[in-house]
Amino acid sequence: PARAARTSLNRPTGVQRAARVVHVAREPLRVAAHAHGATTNDAVLVALAAALHRVLASRGESVDVLVVTVPVSGRRADDGPNLGNMVSPLLVAVPTTGPLDRRLSHVAARVAAGKAAATGPPPIALLGWLFRPLARLGTYRWYLDHQRRFHVLASHVRGPRTPMAFGGVPVTGAIPLGVGDAGNA
Repeated sequence: PARAARTSLNRPTGVQRAARVVHVAREPLRVAAHAHGATTNDAVLVALAAALHRVLASRGESVDVLVVTVPVSGRRADDGPNLGNMVSPLLVAVPTTGPLDRRLSHVAARVAAGKAAATGPPPIALLGWLFRPLARLGTYRWYLDHQRRFHVLASHVRGPRTPMAFGGVPVTGAIPLGVGDAGNA
């Protein structure tokens, strides 16, 4: 894929990192996304790109498209109990401006096409023989710290279907947040 536009999102992070959390009711988001032929996850990608567009604008930067890496499963429904790591990275070019319905439609089409193409073994399974020695030498980490293919990685973690408790206290929400140690995404 082409290089992602250079932004301040692609430089090493420092101690001044900050996280912001936005709570949105799931059902209205799902209904709105479906009204435009998109999924809830597609709407989240559009919202993420819009939020990052605001962050970049506050820094004096302007980018019309942000590239988001989304892990997609290459597992087919008929794989049954054959589990394992069948996840491939999908790079999605997400528009940051323009009419919302067009952005949603664009992202929905890109994600659907990428998921349809995500069959068979993922790159890590095919190239694991190469990644392992590179990781031991530190060059794989160097590559990740200097990559220019995407701006951010976003992943949806499905919650449990039944209520859960921790120490007898009902769990009403969880916010999974992964922050790279000093990478450029």
